[in-house]
Amino acid sequence: MGRGAWTILDQALFAGSNFLLNIWLARTLAPAEYGIYTMVGYAGFLLAAVVHTGFITEPQLVFGAGRFKAAPRTYLRALLVGHSVFSVGIAVAYLIAGGVALALGQQVMGRACLIMAGTQGAILTMWIMRRACYTQFRPFVAVTGGLIYLGVVLGGLFVEEWLWGHLTVEVALGLIGLASVAAAIWIYVRLDLPEREPPPASFRAEVRKQHTDYGRWAAPTGLMEMGHGLLPFLLVPIWGGLEAAGALRALFNLILPMIHIYGALGDLLMPTFVQANERGTLRRTLAIAMGGLVAAACVNWVLLGVFGAELIVLLYDGQYLQYASLCWLLGALPVIGTVVAVLLALLRAMERPRIVFQARAVAAAMAATVGVALIYKFAVTGAIASSQLALGTETIFMMVAAWSIWQHARPGGPPQIAHAGDGGPRHLREPSTDSGMSADSALHPTLAVPPDDRS
Repeated sequence: MGRGAWTILDQALFAGSNFLLNIWLARTLAPAEYGIYTMVGYAGFLLAAVVHTGFITEPQLVFGAGRFKAAPRTYLRALLVGHSVFSVGIAVAYLIAGGVALALGQQVMGRACLIMAGTQGAILTMWIMRRACYTQFRPFVAVTGGLIYLGVVLGGLFVEEWLWGHLTVEVALGLIGLASVAAAIWIYVRLDLPEREPPPASFRAEVRKQHTDYGRWAAPTGLMEMGHGLLPFLLVPIWGGLEAAGALRALFNLILPMIHIYGALGDLLMPTFVQANERGTLRRTLAIAMGGLVAAACVNWVLLGVFGAELIVLLYDGQYLQYASLCWLLGALPVIGTVVAVLLALLRAMERPRIVFQARAVAAAMAATVGVALIYKFAVTGAIASSQLALGTETIFMMVAAWSIWQHARPGGPPQIAHAGDGGPRHLREPSTDSGMSADSALHPTLAVPPDDRS
């Protein structure tokens, strides 16, 4: 519980900083400029980050606390080397995109891409360092890094407002990079990772092999999730214009707090379901978790629907007020997302990774067909409806598997076990005995796994 509390605080600091920056940008930038920020600093970055997460940071949470825990310093350095190679490739892509934009006369977008070429490496480095705190069971260090990140962001915003009086896309992206560098350096120094035993000569090769085997499954799953999540942000600028893209991002800012709450608690539910399954209380625990989180999401839905227009005026100084009628439609997204988060935690706790992948694949297919048609026809409204359709499809698919788990979860009965046919890497189903980890700890190395930084 203590680690879980630090995890939520850590997530609140980093996500809250980005949320404040997004609100500031939406208030001060023209809708077209905010649309550029959304495309370059959000949609484009997350497409690259999901691959980075699948091959580096997600397996880091598994192996950093288990297989490679005896040599954490060497392991972290091996990850940073792999991250550097990956980041250089992403930087080249941003440089090419920036050059093309400048050649076409899109000066703001071109400069934003050039700055993002360096910023993305800093952000991903900070992600690795935060995960290192959790593999060492020291989430408090990540919280101190979050305080530094928040201080740099707020300090930069006030200095920029005092000196120039107008925030630009380029300054905002550079500020994120600077804050990420400061937080990453602070965490690295504070962790001061020990080396419990000298690693063998083949250590780096083993790290590369294990992460590659894990990423072959995790990265496609993440791509399926990001596929239907980011598709609206990629297509709305094409068919609705940059102003519509900025409006869509501004609307999604209104539900970010609820998204981060169920995201963080969803990760904490995984070990909770594992323990409940062993004790024969899985049904009761699942019912309480689902009921409590969905009830909170429904309250959020009503409040957003009733006070949506007032909230838009308060946050954006009247900009995007013409979209206030969509708040009722928008508020339903966290409700569906909460159900998805609980079901994902259940299926992962029961070691059913293939079902998760299949659900994401079906949802992505729905978003790429019917969802695209909705976006083409209705722009911002269609984008929200497309997201609801994808999440709803995913929910229905996972509920079938969850119902089977529910039926077999008898009070005091034997625990559910993983099925080899569920697929995924071998270590997800049968953790090797030489890793020093139980099946539960291999899947859930700590109660404090930070959710993805989607803000």
